[in-house]
Amino acid sequence: MESPAQVLAARLIAMQWLPRKDEQVMLLITDEIFREDVLARLKSCGLCLLENPFAENVAIGLDESSTQAVMGRDTNYISNTFGLRQDAMALLVILWALLIIPKRQKQLNASADETDDQMEFFPSAKLVSQGEIDRPAVKLNALVSDFGGKLAKKQRIKLNLGQLKRLGFVSQHNELITEGPLLDLAFDYKHMASRIIEGALADILQDSAHNPEAEDDLDVLEVDNV
Repeated sequence: MESPAQVLAARLIAMQWLPRKDEQVMLLITDEIFREDVLARLKSCGLCLLENPFAENVAIGLDESSTQAVMGRDTNYISNTFGLRQDAMALLVILWALLIIPKRQKQLNASADETDDQMEFFPSAKLVSQGEIDRPAVKLNALVSDFGGKLAKKQRIKLNLGQLKRLGFVSQHNELITEGPLLDLAFDYKHMASRIIEGALADILQDSAHNPEAEDDLDVLEVDNV
Protein backbone atom coordinates (compact mmCIF):
# COMPACT_ATOMS: atom_id res chain seq x y z
CA MET A 1 0.00 0.00 0.00
CA GLU A 2 1.43 3.36 -1.00
CA SER A 3 2.29 5.91 1.67
CA PRO A 4 1.14 9.55 1.60
CA ALA A 5 4.74 10.63 0.94
CA GLN A 6 4.96 8.25 -2.02
CA VAL A 7 1.68 9.61 -3.39
CA LEU A 8 2.83 13.22 -3.15
CA ALA A 9 6.18 12.43 -4.74
CA ALA A 10 4.38 10.67 -7.59
CA ARG A 11 1.95 13.57 -8.02
CA LEU A 12 4.81 16.06 -8.21
CA ILE A 13 6.60 13.98 -10.81
CA ALA A 14 3.45 13.47 -12.87
CA MET A 15 2.03 16.99 -12.59
CA GLN A 16 5.36 18.91 -12.52
CA TRP A 17 3.92 21.45 -10.09
CA LEU A 18 1.26 21.69 -7.39
CA PRO A 19 -0.27 24.72 -5.64
CA ARG A 20 0.69 25.44 -2.04
CA LYS A 21 -2.97 25.33 -1.06
CA ASP A 22 -3.04 21.63 -2.00
CA GLU A 23 -3.74 19.59 1.14
CA GLN A 24 -0.67 17.37 0.79
CA VAL A 25 1.57 20.32 -0.06
CA MET A 26 0.41 22.15 3.05
CA LEU A 27 1.35 19.05 5.03
CA LEU A 28 4.73 19.08 3.30
CA ILE A 29 5.24 22.65 4.49
CA THR A 30 4.15 22.14 8.09
CA ASP A 31 5.10 18.52 8.94
CA GLU A 32 8.87 18.04 9.16
CA ILE A 33 8.74 14.23 9.28
CA PHE A 34 6.45 14.04 6.24
CA ARG A 35 8.65 16.57 4.47
CA GLU A 36 11.82 14.55 5.06
CA ASP A 37 10.10 11.42 3.73
CA VAL A 38 9.00 13.18 0.53
CA LEU A 39 12.42 14.77 -0.01
CA ALA A 40 14.14 11.41 0.47
CA ARG A 41 11.88 9.77 -2.11
CA LEU A 42 12.54 12.54 -4.61
CA LYS A 43 16.29 12.39 -3.99
CA SER A 44 16.29 8.64 -4.63
CA CYS A 45 15.11 9.51 -8.16
CA GLY A 46 17.73 12.24 -8.58
CA LEU A 47 15.17 14.99 -7.98
CA CYS A 48 14.68 17.79 -5.47
CA LEU A 49 11.85 20.04 -4.36
CA LEU A 50 11.70 23.54 -5.86
CA GLU A 51 10.03 26.04 -3.56
CA ASN A 52 10.33 29.42 -1.92
CA PRO A 53 8.10 31.05 0.70
CA PHE A 54 6.78 33.62 -1.77
CA ALA A 55 5.88 31.33 -4.68
CA GLU A 56 2.31 30.13 -5.05
CA ASN A 57 3.36 26.66 -6.20
CA VAL A 58 5.97 23.98 -5.59
CA ALA A 59 7.67 21.91 -8.27
CA ILE A 60 10.51 19.46 -8.80
CA GLY A 61 13.91 19.80 -10.40
CA LEU A 62 17.19 17.95 -10.75
CA ASP A 63 19.09 17.26 -7.57
CA GLU A 64 22.69 18.49 -7.58
CA SER A 65 23.92 14.90 -7.38
CA SER A 66 22.31 14.04 -10.72
CA THR A 67 22.81 17.29 -12.60
CA GLN A 68 26.04 16.32 -14.32
CA ALA A 69 24.75 12.90 -15.37
CA VAL A 70 21.59 14.39 -16.88
CA MET A 71 22.82 17.70 -18.26
CA GLY A 72 26.26 16.60 -19.41
CA ARG A 73 26.42 14.85 -22.76
CA ASP A 74 29.93 13.88 -23.80
CA THR A 75 31.71 17.22 -24.22
CA ASN A 76 28.46 19.20 -24.47
CA TYR A 77 26.37 20.54 -21.62
CA ILE A 78 22.70 21.30 -22.11
CA SER A 79 21.28 24.39 -20.43
CA ASN A 80 17.81 23.00 -19.72
CA THR A 81 15.70 19.85 -19.91
CA PHE A 82 12.77 21.48 -21.72
CA GLY A 83 14.32 21.56 -25.16
CA LEU A 84 14.50 25.36 -25.12
CA ARG A 85 16.81 26.96 -27.66
CA GLN A 86 19.21 29.70 -26.67
CA ASP A 87 16.86 32.52 -27.70
CA ALA A 88 13.97 30.92 -25.80
CA MET A 89 16.14 30.67 -22.68
CA ALA A 90 17.08 34.33 -23.06
CA LEU A 91 13.40 35.23 -23.31
CA LEU A 92 12.68 33.19 -20.18
CA VAL A 93 15.36 35.06 -18.23
CA ILE A 94 14.04 38.43 -19.40
CA LEU A 95 10.44 37.60 -18.49
CA TRP A 96 11.56 36.27 -15.11
CA ALA A 97 13.39 39.53 -14.48
CA LEU A 98 10.46 41.71 -15.55
CA LEU A 99 7.70 39.73 -13.84
CA ILE A 100 9.26 38.11 -10.77
CA ILE A 101 11.83 40.61 -9.48
CA PRO A 102 9.34 43.51 -9.07
CA LYS A 103 6.81 41.16 -7.47
CA ARG A 104 9.39 39.72 -5.09
CA GLN A 105 10.56 43.16 -4.01
CA LYS A 106 6.98 44.04 -3.10
CA GLN A 107 6.57 40.76 -1.24
CA LEU A 108 9.76 41.33 0.73
CA ASN A 109 8.65 44.83 1.64
CA ALA A 110 5.23 43.56 2.68
CA SER A 111 6.71 40.81 4.84
CA ALA A 112 9.17 43.14 6.59
CA ASP A 113 6.47 44.15 9.06
CA GLU A 114 5.56 40.58 9.95
CA THR A 115 6.50 39.37 13.42
CA ASP A 116 9.44 37.03 13.92
CA ASP A 117 7.23 34.04 14.68
CA GLN A 118 5.77 34.26 11.18
CA MET A 119 9.22 33.95 9.61
CA GLU A 120 9.79 30.35 10.56
CA PHE A 121 11.58 27.71 8.52
CA PHE A 122 8.20 26.35 7.51
CA PRO A 123 6.34 29.48 6.32
CA SER A 124 2.84 30.09 7.54
CA ALA A 125 -0.19 30.09 5.26
CA LYS A 126 -0.48 33.83 5.82
CA LEU A 127 3.05 34.44 4.62
CA VAL A 128 2.70 32.47 1.41
CA SER A 129 -0.70 33.95 0.55
CA GLN A 130 -0.36 36.21 -2.49
CA GLY A 131 -3.89 37.55 -2.64
CA GLU A 132 -2.89 41.12 -1.73
CA ILE A 133 0.13 41.33 -4.07
CA ASP A 134 -0.43 42.79 -7.53
CA ARG A 135 1.27 40.89 -10.32
CA PRO A 136 3.41 42.72 -12.87
CA ALA A 137 2.52 42.20 -16.51
CA VAL A 138 4.33 42.94 -19.76
CA LYS A 139 2.82 43.92 -23.10
CA LEU A 140 3.96 41.79 -26.02
CA ASN A 141 4.52 44.78 -28.30
CA ALA A 142 6.69 46.47 -25.67
CA LEU A 143 8.70 43.27 -25.23
CA VAL A 144 9.33 43.06 -28.96
CA SER A 145 10.18 46.76 -29.14
CA ASP A 146 12.67 46.67 -26.26
CA PHE A 147 14.30 43.29 -26.86
CA GLY A 148 13.47 42.27 -30.42
CA GLY A 149 16.83 43.34 -31.76
CA LYS A 150 18.67 41.14 -29.27
CA LEU A 151 16.33 38.16 -29.03
CA ALA A 152 14.82 37.62 -32.47
CA LYS A 153 12.19 38.98 -34.80
CA LYS A 154 8.62 39.28 -33.57
CA GLN A 155 7.49 36.00 -35.11
CA ARG A 156 10.31 34.10 -33.41
CA ILE A 157 9.58 35.76 -30.08
CA LYS A 158 5.93 34.75 -30.41
CA LEU A 159 6.94 31.15 -31.16
CA ASN A 160 9.23 31.06 -28.12
CA LEU A 161 6.52 32.66 -26.02
CA GLY A 162 4.13 29.92 -27.08
CA GLN A 163 6.60 27.30 -25.94
CA LEU A 164 7.04 29.01 -22.56
CA LYS A 165 3.26 29.12 -22.20
CA ARG A 166 2.90 25.40 -22.90
CA LEU A 167 5.58 24.62 -20.32
CA GLY A 168 3.81 26.68 -17.66
CA PHE A 169 6.33 29.51 -17.33
CA VAL A 170 4.05 32.31 -18.51
CA SER A 171 0.41 33.04 -19.21
CA GLN A 172 -0.95 35.34 -21.88
CA HIS A 173 -4.27 37.07 -22.42
CA ASN A 174 -4.35 38.92 -25.71
CA GLU A 175 -1.21 41.12 -25.63
CA LEU A 176 -0.68 40.91 -21.86
CA ILE A 177 1.96 38.50 -20.52
CA THR A 178 1.91 37.44 -16.86
CA GLU A 179 3.71 34.79 -14.84
CA GLY A 180 2.69 31.15 -15.12
CA PRO A 181 2.80 28.57 -12.31
CA LEU A 182 6.48 27.70 -12.84
CA LEU A 183 8.08 31.08 -13.53
CA ASP A 184 8.75 31.98 -9.89
CA LEU A 185 10.52 28.64 -9.48
CA ALA A 186 12.52 28.78 -12.70
CA PHE A 187 15.56 30.42 -11.09
CA ASP A 188 16.96 30.90 -7.61
CA TYR A 189 16.13 34.49 -6.68
CA LYS A 190 19.08 34.79 -4.28
CA HIS A 191 21.56 33.92 -7.01
CA MET A 192 19.89 35.43 -10.06
CA ALA A 193 18.34 38.69 -8.90
CA SER A 194 21.55 40.51 -8.03
CA ARG A 195 23.22 39.37 -11.25
CA ILE A 196 20.33 40.65 -13.32
CA ILE A 197 19.78 43.88 -11.40
CA GLU A 198 23.48 44.72 -11.54
CA GLY A 199 24.03 43.19 -14.98
CA ALA A 200 22.58 43.35 -18.47
CA LEU A 201 19.08 44.45 -17.43
CA ALA A 202 20.21 46.89 -14.75
CA ASP A 203 19.30 50.07 -16.61
CA ILE A 204 15.85 48.86 -17.60
CA LEU A 205 14.92 47.52 -14.17
CA GLN A 206 16.25 50.57 -12.33
CA ASP A 207 14.52 52.96 -14.71
CA SER A 208 11.20 51.16 -14.36
CA ALA A 209 11.53 51.20 -10.58
CA HIS A 210 12.50 54.89 -10.21
CA ASN A 211 11.38 56.65 -13.38
CA PRO A 212 7.63 56.69 -14.20
CA GLU A 213 8.29 57.73 -17.80
CA ALA A 214 10.66 54.81 -18.33
CA GLU A 215 8.08 52.50 -16.80
CA ASP A 216 5.54 53.67 -19.37
CA ASP A 217 8.02 52.98 -22.17
CA LEU A 218 8.69 49.47 -20.91
CA ASP A 219 4.99 48.80 -20.39
CA VAL A 220 5.50 46.81 -17.20
CA LEU A 221 2.02 46.93 -15.73
CA GLU A 222 0.34 45.63 -12.62
CA VAL A 223 -2.76 43.49 -12.69
CA ASP A 224 -4.90 42.41 -9.79
CA ASN A 225 -4.67 38.81 -8.65
CA VAL A 226 -7.58 36.63 -9.68
